[in-house]
Amino acid sequence: MDRAAQASWETWWVEGEACFAAVVATLEADALTGPSLLPGWDRATVIAHVATNADALSNLLRWAATGVPTPMYPSPEARRRAIAETASLPRDQLVARAESARGELAARMHDLAPEAWDRPVETRDGRAIVAREVVWMRCREVWVHAVDLAAGVGFESMPPALLVALADDIVAMWARRSVMAPCRLVAGEHAWGVEPPVVEVDLATAVAVLSGRTPLETLGPAVAGLGMPAWI
Repeated sequence: MDRAAQASWETWWVEGEACFAAVVATLEADALTGPSLLPGWDRATVIAHVATNADALSNLLRWAATGVPTPMYPSPEARRRAIAETASLPRDQLVARAESARGELAARMHDLAPEAWDRPVETRDGRAIVAREVVWMRCREVWVHAVDLAAGVGFESMPPALLVALADDIVAMWARRSVMAPCRLVAGEHAWGVEPPVVEVDLATAVAVLSGRTPLETLGPAVAGLGMPAWI
């Protein structure tokens, strides 16, 4: 993960934050209780999750800045509680909470010393990364959850290069878990998975399927009965 990659992530992150905020701005209070694309989560919970994720990533940047270990969340239970409490806020307070958390994260990114971007921190599952990967983590978070709000933004709204990066990231996460796609998805010059059958799709569909937002079986009888491994 080098500085060139970080420059792309920063561009996508800024665009993704704007996209997510724009979608949230269209949602009235009654729409927040409507279902998202995530099973069991309404839209308010998705927004709350994105807000608390900004807090968590700010913790990692604080870790990189100070050298003092600062986990993303105190515990899994604390994470769940923070999401639930935030989701229960009235609409305007929820939106303000999300904006405040986003602003704090942006400020920490802006203020982080150049040498600190290469310092090691840990994700909530204990995986060691360098601080610059926080930018990618936030980029991924805001774009994918903008889709999860089910309010007019789809994977086709994303830049093609971002879609490729997301697909690569998903498959890399599976590899760390020693799982793999049950088929091979081909989108132009890009492909993911090694097992037959081979299914040709566009980039947006590939990411929708790989991320679990679109069921694999919708791609036709060749993949009937198959399912993708879980992602985030």
